[in-house]
Amino acid sequence: FNMTKTKFNEMMESVAKLHEIKGSTAGLVSTARNLFREEASKINQDRDLSPTGRMKKREALQKQYGEAFIKNARQLREDYDKAVVKASVAAEFLLNEGPAKPSPTAVASFEREFSVLKTELMLETRPDNAMRKLKAFAEAQSDAYLAKQVLNDFPSVVQSVLDIAGPEKAKYKLDLQNTLTSVRDKSMTDEQKKAQEIHAGMANEFGRDIFLPNGIEFNAIQEAFGAEFARAANKPQHYVLDEEKTNEQG
Repeated sequence: FNMTKTKFNEMMESVAKLHEIKGSTAGLVSTARNLFREEASKINQDRDLSPTGRMKKREALQKQYGEAFIKNARQLREDYDKAVVKASVAAEFLLNEGPAKPSPTAVASFEREFSVLKTELMLETRPDNAMRKLKAFAEAQSDAYLAKQVLNDFPSVVQSVLDIAGPEKAKYKLDLQNTLTSVRDKSMTDEQKKAQEIHAGMANEFGRDIFLPNGIEFNAIQEAFGAEFARAANKPQHYVLDEEKTNEQG
């Protein structure tokens, strides 16, 4: 049980981390931009420099701040994708983990009742009766572990009902499908239901844009540091920093 709890917490923390990263991008961009503007305005007011000198210095400053932004973006990218993987793995674990077993008495009672039901269904001649008995038994299961046992044996139970349904098979198939859906739902714990939702949601999260193209932040990056940095914002690992270039040549 503790492992389940640990994995559930891990999954929820990772999802919270994703929201936190998404929420932090606006602050990162505006801070970087404001610092750059402050420095740039000092250069613009520096009367000792020629217009060309000021322009060169501004460009160098823009590159310096742009690269600092890329380093931050890389960290976000890495943290984001790590959190996606962590949430997916934890969700997967929870989905594969069977529900906890109830008391031996509860299991024994269930097995006895289920065995009686199966025998009754095999001997039943009226499909309506068979369906009613099966539904009642399925509805009586409130424990996820026991519902899972019904689910595992559902094909044989279905067969018993369909064998006597005759030409009305189609009608009963729909009823059986609804019962199956309800049993499947009961066989999952609340943690597993949450895990299923998160697992499905994570499918498109890995590597997805953190800075929304056409968004306010994206435009702010472009305006402050130029198009090249804006293009690299969501794939910062592909941008080669100046310090990395010298390493490659050396």
